[in-house]
Amino acid sequence: MMGLGGQGMAQSRGFAFRACSICRVDIRVSYFVVGYFGFQILQPLQQYSHSGTDLIFFGLGSAAMQFVFLYTTVLVHEFGHGTMSRYLGGQIDHILLWPFGGICFSSRPQEQDVVTLVKNDFKVVAAGPATHIPQTAFWLALAMLVSSLLNSTSACRDRYTYSADGSWHRGCFPCEGFRCLG
Repeated sequence: MMGLGGQGMAQSRGFAFRACSICRVDIRVSYFVVGYFGFQILQPLQQYSHSGTDLIFFGLGSAAMQFVFLYTTVLVHEFGHGTMSRYLGGQIDHILLWPFGGICFSSRPQEQDVVTLVKNDFKVVAAGPATHIPQTAFWLALAMLVSSLLNSTSACRDRYTYSADGSWHRGCFPCEGFRCLG
């Protein structure tokens, strides 16, 4: 039986493509991620097909932004693991983005001391989640900037407001923080 890392490596070799290289690291993307993106794009097309082009474009933009934000966060997380591995003397072979998130395939020098080995393993494991602290600050600052720009207009006419029933409505509603989208 193959573990998650083995499945990721098998998929990385046979069912993924090289998207780009960042900091001398190949970034590979699973074809399943492309399918996931397609599914995300189909949702607003189905949901807003009878609501007019404004809502369709809003839904498409929203789905695309959510996808980019999600996989950017995953990529930075994986670079956290890989950067710590490099710091400890190892190398990053490549990073795979797949539906389960991402996998950083990296190595470290052999260590004879078991205590040092465990400490270094912990450092590599903890480095990924540690990237979420500055990422949270960045995403919040970006959200506040966008909200500020959207709310700086003189009126909220022709804007979309998210309601409690989970749908978007067009109309002149008061802008409330992140809820007023144009």
